[in-house]
Amino acid sequence: MAFVGKENRSHKRVRQAFSVEGRCIGDLNDIHPLHGRTRDISLRGLCIKVDHTNGFRVGQDIKISIKLLLNEPHIEAFGNVRWLNTSHNPEWPVKNGSRVDRYGNCATI
Repeated sequence: MAFVGKENRSHKRVRQAFSVEGRCIGDLNDIHPLHGRTRDISLRGLCIKVDHTNGFRVGQDIKISIKLLLNEPHIEAFGNVRWLNTSHNPEWPVKNGSRVDRYGNCATI
């Protein structure tokens, strides 16, 4: 189901697909790998398309490396999972919405 109405966000989102990889940290410090693409991104968050939930849960800490350009340093993002949505659409099986607390550069995951 699509969002209807005006969104109330502090920062404008840009619809852009970037490659991402990273990990969510579970309650017992277990690591849940993540590989996907962004749907949109802003100064305070991003929506990531992934193939499966892989144990992700709302509230988990997340560390992500965002690849903007080939052969360029990655941008590192730290935050936590704010929402998780699964669907029957094979091109968009799982959406992971994460709040970003901090961005950095030259990331290595």
